[in-house]
Amino acid sequence: MADLPEDFDAWQNLLEQLTNSFNQVVERTFVNVEFDLETPLGGMYVACLIQADDTVNMIILRLFLFYFCYQGNLPTPIYGIPTDSYQADVTFRPQVILYFLEDNSEFLLENNLPRADARISFRLVNQTYLTITPTVAMELATSIKEIFASNNGYVWEKGTLKVTYFDPANGYDFRLYVNSQETAVTVIESVLEIQGSTYDQTKLSVHQNNVNYPVVPGTAEIFGKNRTLPRKRPITNVRFTYAELSIWGIPTAVTLIDRTGKRVGLVQPF
Repeated sequence: MADLPEDFDAWQNLLEQLTNSFNQVVERTFVNVEFDLETPLGGMYVACLIQADDTVNMIILRLFLFYFCYQGNLPTPIYGIPTDSYQADVTFRPQVILYFLEDNSEFLLENNLPRADARISFRLVNQTYLTITPTVAMELATSIKEIFASNNGYVWEKGTLKVTYFDPANGYDFRLYVNSQETAVTVIESVLEIQGSTYDQTKLSVHQNNVNYPVVPGTAEIFGKNRTLPRKRPITNVRFTYAELSIWGIPTAVTLIDRTGKRVGLVQPF
């Protein structure tokens, strides 16, 4: 380690680094939100930003408020099996997964609703766990960055219409809930662009749905307590957050790119 100046202030350096990196994440999260105490989101925006004269306790509370209360970055309950157990039984081709998440809003806060999400994945049919290399992963990450990470993240609208795209020979099996067929085609073409694949209209199927799902789900008494029911096929925008690469033989997925700042990706989003 290089010698530090005699007047080096470790606390001031730490505070500046934390403030700059954390506040950038906060500002990118509150997209198009006014710095205004009169609105729920504006007040949350103000409360999350670290200020120069904050005490250590205030900084810790702002971090806690943003990551756990606002972002909800707590362990999410899932139905699944441990990675090691799954890989012991199934050998698979490398898989790229793109994650999308709804922006927080006053509507969600007021109705105590979770943010909608979406996942789109595809297999690298020309690769195996033995042939996939960091160079290939870097190329994928760079392509995803160019297509999905610019302009505050790629946004598309979810909805009640189910559209599928089935092309197993090239590793594609998409099932999208969208607001229109046009949206589905645009999203699919964008994902295919990552590998330079060509869109084939004959592989697209549209599944009509005449059910009217409630915007705000009702409640029901479940297990002795009144609980909010899950949101079904919400009509809302979801924004690209991160992408990862799953490889057989590696228990933890490789992060390709992450706009949230929580993971270190192969490429930086900004």
